[in-house]
Amino acid sequence: MTTTNDENKLVKAIDDLMQDSSKLSETAKLRNILPHIEKAREMGYTLAAIHGALTKDGTLKIPLKSFIVTLNRIKKASSLEGKKTKNEPLKENNNEMNPLIKPKGFVWKPGKKKDEDLI
Repeated sequence: MTTTNDENKLVKAIDDLMQDSSKLSETAKLRNILPHIEKAREMGYTLAAIHGALTKDGTLKIPLKSFIVTLNRIKKASSLEGKKTKNEPLKENNNEMNPLIKPKGFVWKPGKKKDEDLI
């Protein structure tokens, strides 16, 4: 399959866009440097200090609260992706031990009350 001149131009345009990190969203920038942020957190730096260092030169333009919320969303999404890729068997609900949940196939048939059985 041969590519036309127009396709080559489109591919080059996309490659140029991918090389220009100023066009990335703030979330994408954070996602790219997340391992470094986590390493700084492990060393004892606060999120406010990390945010200050990242926004000092104007490369990252995001308020502190949005920074924290975005980091939490990125971490949650990455942990969910990890759970989806694991080949673990699904856990079945064990309702047999819960007395408040009716067992499958249970049908309640009211009968006559026998007072002598209750005494």
